[in-house]
Amino acid sequence: MAITAKLASVTLFVIVSSFVAALDMLPTGQIIFFRSALAIPVIVIWIATRGGFPGALYTRHPLGHLWRGLIGTGAMACTFIALARLPLAEVTLLTYLAPMLVVLLAVPVLGEPLRAGVAIGVLTGFLGVLIALSPRLGGLGGTDTATLIGIAAGFLAAFGAAVVQLLIRIMARTENIAAIVFWFSVTSMMAGLLTLPWGWVWPDRGQAILLIGAGLLGGMAQMLMTTAYRLAKASTVSPFDYWAVVVALILGAVVFGERPALATLIGALIVICAGITVLLHETGRWRRKE
Repeated sequence: MAITAKLASVTLFVIVSSFVAALDMLPTGQIIFFRSALAIPVIVIWIATRGGFPGALYTRHPLGHLWRGLIGTGAMACTFIALARLPLAEVTLLTYLAPMLVVLLAVPVLGEPLRAGVAIGVLTGFLGVLIALSPRLGGLGGTDTATLIGIAAGFLAAFGAAVVQLLIRIMARTENIAAIVFWFSVTSMMAGLLTLPWGWVWPDRGQAILLIGAGLLGGMAQMLMTTAYRLAKASTVSPFDYWAVVVALILGAVVFGERPALATLIGALIVICAGITVLLHETGRWRRKE
């Protein structure tokens, strides 16, 4: 059940990304608002069905939720900016650098040691991303500005997501995970709403459907992911995160007509292998501690 929930959540997250990629004519802040606002009812219903509403939303550290929300919203915005400029699979690869960055950031932030095998895995993952992006990096002066912005945004999104994962790891010691999920959606909704004066666009029917779908499916994906980690250990379900790359390649080809270069496929395989290697090293260390 846990693995099924994880695979479903990963698939839904990629579908949401494909919706966002198709909404590239709308302002990023507007997309963030609808993506977050429409996820809130799904989250509330999920909490209520588990008998935790509204008590599960209580928090001892509102500032912690604020920082988690703002950084997470920034990462979301960078992801959306990247999706408007790069193929779906390449953005997915960039964002999945986050688990590797978490390992590096945990050294100065949490005081965790960096083992040689993990360091090699992280470096290999970065090499895989560079290989995957090499067809777009046409040498000095050979890459257009939009592509460079997309790549930079993707890296920033991965870094922001890594910081968020560390914050969640710290907050989860005292905070209910339902509260973390709920207050993030509230914060990102309000942050998106603040961009209204900079000019939102009235969506046509197709765009409205995609906005609604992104919000509802995003909320469902979040709840499925939370369920997966509640039913099984992270070491059991985390490797299935990389199913997202496969789904992104398929959706990119079918929906957007994207045909990845051989280098992109090779880079994707390297990133997946490196990510799983890092995960196995990390979970192996945790098991020894236990």
